[in-house]
Amino acid sequence: MLQLMRIHAGFDSITVGLSFGS
Repeated sequence: MLQLMRIHAGFDSITVGLSFGS
């Protein structure tokens, strides 16, 4: 469960980073 949350948070961070990057 914690791993899933960590993966989801990591993916969300990447998405936000790409959004700000663009």
